[in-house]
Amino acid sequence: MEELTASRLGNRIRLLRERNALSLNDLADASDVAKSSLSKIENGEVENPGLRTLAAIAKALSVTVRDLLERDSHEKGRHRPKPTAVEF
Repeated sequence: MEELTASRLGNRIRLLRERNALSLNDLADASDVAKSSLSKIENGEVENPGLRTLAAIAKALSVTVRDLLERDSHEKGRHRPKPTAVEF
């Protein structure tokens, strides 16, 4: 299994952000992570963004932290659909 580098993580977050038609400002607002921090993460300038930061970004992108960290889930073009409410 290949090591997840800061660059790969950043690229994955950028890809998901763009697939969700979000600007960097939109993601910053939705995740409560500073735009400057998101930019650094996307550009591979942050080696370890921290679990809380990744959790906030993942939630804003409607994916799990695991989805952000696993190579296969997004590099092969698969995207997890947003969960829908189920009524009983």
